[in-house]
Amino acid sequence: MRRFWTIATAAALLVLSFPVQAQNGEETQPAARRLAHMRLSGEVLGSPPSFTLFGDGEYMTLQDWLHRLSRARRDPEVAAVAIDIDSPEMSLSQAQELADAVVRLKEVKPVYAYLNSPKAAEHLVASGATEIAMDEADMLNIVGVGAEMFFFGKTLGKIGLQPQMVQIGRYKGAAEPVTSDEPSQYLKEQYDWILDDLFDQLVEQISSMRRLSRDEARKAIDMGPLEANQAVELHMVDRLCAKVDWLDRIGDGLKDEDGKYHIVANYGKKEPIAVDASNPFALLNSLLRGSKPAEAQDPTIAIIHVDGVIVPGDGGETLLGQRVVGASAIMGAFRQATEDERIKAVVFRIDSPGGSALASEQIYNSARKCAKVKPVIASIGQVGASGGYYIAVAADSILADPAAITGSIGVVSGKIAITELLDKIGVGRYEATRGRNAGLWLSRPWTAEELQVIERHANQTYDLFVKRVKDGRGTRIGDIEAVAQGRIFTARQAAANGLIDRIGGLREAVALAQDAAGVEEPFFLVLPRARSLADVLSGREEPGPLGLPGAMALLDEPALRLVNTSGAAYMMEIARLLQGESVLLAMPEYLLIKQ
Repeated sequence: MRRFWTIATAAALLVLSFPVQAQNGEETQPAARRLAHMRLSGEVLGSPPSFTLFGDGEYMTLQDWLHRLSRARRDPEVAAVAIDIDSPEMSLSQAQELADAVVRLKEVKPVYAYLNSPKAAEHLVASGATEIAMDEADMLNIVGVGAEMFFFGKTLGKIGLQPQMVQIGRYKGAAEPVTSDEPSQYLKEQYDWILDDLFDQLVEQISSMRRLSRDEARKAIDMGPLEANQAVELHMVDRLCAKVDWLDRIGDGLKDEDGKYHIVANYGKKEPIAVDASNPFALLNSLLRGSKPAEAQDPTIAIIHVDGVIVPGDGGETLLGQRVVGASAIMGAFRQATEDERIKAVVFRIDSPGGSALASEQIYNSARKCAKVKPVIASIGQVGASGGYYIAVAADSILADPAAITGSIGVVSGKIAITELLDKIGVGRYEATRGRNAGLWLSRPWTAEELQVIERHANQTYDLFVKRVKDGRGTRIGDIEAVAQGRIFTARQAAANGLIDRIGGLREAVALAQDAAGVEEPFFLVLPRARSLADVLSGREEPGPLGLPGAMALLDEPALRLVNTSGAAYMMEIARLLQGESVLLAMPEYLLIKQ
């Protein structure tokens, strides 16, 4: 599946410090002979899935990967680490944090990275290593950054659909994809503003991590995509090597006097739950039991994830794979964190473009209530904008990865009037109402009076959004109107304007939470926990929006995934939310930054 990435520099960050545990079932080998091998492939989840059949052995989160790299760094029996970067699915913020973990690992022992059909995100992770290798037949696909947005105003008009949209904030731009044929000057400003910083970060990342001048880095980008030999000539890659020979070449430097060395395959990977598929009763028992949920210990740092579009209820996944996070689930997580005395602080990890205004307000209030009794630190991953930023300002401090998208302080509301389409296809329509505004959400366009009702409600929501930001950020933002009106920012721009406190990833957020709580070696509890089949069937957890949380775990058609990456799933979820709410706090558009 093709992935789209924003590009950014790697800051000198640190990885999470997790306790080191011994490898179960492995013979002890002298350090000089042990090569820890890891394969970075498949989807790197930002948070545990909303639903799992057999427990946490089914998936790998960013936190799991940081744990593995930290464990290798601190394991005295590991002499070197080999990371096979094999087309993983990850966001830019995840690539940044993994790169920083690799840099920290390299400070202690050699790290060797192998690239397979790499793009910028994979190269970012590999750049932290001691040496990068790739196949001579491969290609390094770093070409810069580009953005693409689609406009359907003319298309909708041709088929008789009339968008009825209200947006508060000149830069919000939420209505433009369905009302216009091209971007406004404000939306063009936003694209230029974001792309300028992202490209500058790309050049800076390459030049700093590959020890090149900015001119040399810019030249490499402009020549991309690079054939393997060009990548070596331009110092983007260190060595060309067939993958089948790669580990043997690394191992030559680890051999003892007898010419032996030991490879620890899949170092640090979580053990999956053993399931006896031949025994239907054992299989059913495994399905119903799931994995035993972790409990807080004293002291604990809770990591609460908001990963996806913000909706009312418990969340889950849509049919097209769009991750949605429910306010009820997050409120329950904050309630647990607030009431459990063993939990000393909370890291509020946010990767969301926003969504429901009401759900965002409910999450904000829960986070704010928790912050009154213990430290709450917000950590923004790939995106924390609109409703995603609304909930972040409830925290005591906000950190974000360098290229994270944030801000978008604005409001959108609207509907699609379909009466012209109905006329074209010969469908009759009769309207009967009782009450002045009873026809507000019928299929026809709004009247002038109805439009005033929508605008009044939208302005009230915008005013509340601004108030929440003022309350949360205080004097850290000088002129609120200069950063509001729907403007979006990269984290570097947001830090310069006071929307966030500093650049940093999950590890920095955890360290700040530990300092604020005064704890040195905490236990980490991830919330909300993944729901099991037993939870759903027993009624202990309500189902997601499709009646079964994590539906895409059971329906994973490539065609549906392809549609999701085009942004259709996001737009469909926004349209669904507008059917239930008159005002949303959502990103201005589904922004694709392409490499």
